[in-house]
Amino acid sequence: MNHNIVYLLVGPIRSGKTSALQQWIKSTPNVTGFLSPDINGKRMFLEIGSNKLIPMEVPSGNLTIGKYTFDGDSFKYVEKKLIESWNENKADYIVLDEIGPLEIRRNLGFHNLLVQIQSIKKTPKHNFILVVRDYCLEEFLDKYKFSNTKTLTLKELQCLGKEGL
Repeated sequence: MNHNIVYLLVGPIRSGKTSALQQWIKSTPNVTGFLSPDINGKRMFLEIGSNKLIPMEVPSGNLTIGKYTFDGDSFKYVEKKLIESWNENKADYIVLDEIGPLEIRRNLGFHNLLVQIQSIKKTPKHNFILVVRDYCLEEFLDKYKFSNTKTLTLKELQCLGKEGL
């Protein structure tokens, strides 16, 4: 297996990225991180492994972009857990679903996490899977200078960790 790659799972909004990751995780050992499913019309963070749900989209949060309002404390919780996973160096894959305009254009959400991880000199032996909206990919690559990235389609995700990728 290749190590220390930042995989970018790219696709349009509501194209099945989170669902594809859920299926991939079922057949892939040693994965940690967070997915962002819609539950009853609201975005949530779903912790991989524990299946703990953390509210992301809330009526009166402190992070706003467009018509959406998010809970900054939930983002901080996810960020803390991801840094712990990164430092523990026990997972083969760390998943973060998803990166979009909040980070790229506003320097909010997971922006500080991305900056911190790309600046770590001692790289653990695991891979990062970031979900990035298709219309944000170019801006993401311009802003965050990870040294070893590979863009994945939904179909390529199914081969990840198996022969071929």
